[in-house]
Amino acid sequence: MNGLELAELILVLVTIGFGIGVSAMAYGGFIERRTNIRINDLRAQYAMRIADAERRAEEVETRMQARFDMLLELIKAGGNAANMAQARSSDFPLLEVLMNRFNLDEVNALAYEIGLPPEQIGGDTVPARSMNLIASARNRGWMPQLLSAIKRARPEVSV
Repeated sequence: MNGLELAELILVLVTIGFGIGVSAMAYGGFIERRTNIRINDLRAQYAMRIADAERRAEEVETRMQARFDMLLELIKAGGNAANMAQARSSDFPLLEVLMNRFNLDEVNALAYEIGLPPEQIGGDTVPARSMNLIASARNRGWMPQLLSAIKRARPEVSV
């Protein structure tokens, strides 16, 4: 091999090597872009998950605060301590319905409709009477009758 052939061979090898280098760099750039896109997608997904978790935590905090306020209102209204102690978390939505959608006479009518004389359940305010009505109905096993009476009185309410 003479010097000219050797120079041509070196030039070809350098060109091929340069082409491979350029291709590798281009492929590396492509991989880097794809990785960055994937990282950004993951960041967006996690940001959405964090925002969703924060929203749910705020909803729970709001519900807990409302229930705490309701219990505080019951205590101030002179609710029966034994009935408040027996209150279940499942009673709170029903209690909210009674407190927000019924007046004292209507709560008395519900009690009468399920067979409880209103004077037996006690409580001078809607919150206290409502809590005592729920507890009395639960203790007697009359919750289905109470729920039915509420649905008849307020069909638009879901209990």
